[in-house]
Amino acid sequence: MLTFEINADGNMLEIHCDDDGIATLRRALSKLEKKPVEHEHLMSPSWAGNELTERIQGSGNSLLHQVTFYRHPTL
Repeated sequence: MLTFEINADGNMLEIHCDDDGIATLRRALSKLEKKPVEHEHLMSPSWAGNELTERIQGSGNSLLHQVTFYRHPTL
């Protein structure tokens, strides 16, 4: 389970995960670290992915269906 949610006030990102979700997040960040890719997507099934869960965990939260991590060169 891995969800990225905006809290009910709309001013905070909440990340909810279990052990499998942590492993998914690690894999995505590892790809950015080890390969010359500039971004990595995580998406819910509604958005043609399988990395993010669609069940909202926080009361009143809004679900994000896609999260993109961007890697920028070190200056």
